[in-house]
Amino acid sequence: MQILGERRFEGLVAANVLDIVARELTFGPDAADRKQDRLRELLNSDAMPDEMEAALSTAIRTGSPALDPEALAEFLWATTLDRLSIDQPKYAAFRRETELDGPKGEE
Repeated sequence: MQILGERRFEGLVAANVLDIVARELTFGPDAADRKQDRLRELLNSDAMPDEMEAALSTAIRTGSPALDPEALAEFLWATTLDRLSIDQPKYAAFRRETELDGPKGEE
């Protein structure tokens, strides 16, 4: 029996969601730890992660001179690549950039 049309599409969406959840459970904690480490280094802070994210948002919004533009760009790029490794590991630009066949740890 072949599933067609809307049912097939819904099945593909559900399968994609399950894949994302599996990658999040597998790779998410390490990605969160790396992000927290990068935030600590960028902001020179040992605050809680939510507080550091709020401080970073404020610093970006206000154009704080305390933020090194190169360090900020590196933080944002590394965080984006970590997120893509979980959410969209087959995204062509991500794959070209990282030369991975899947999320971090899956080569």
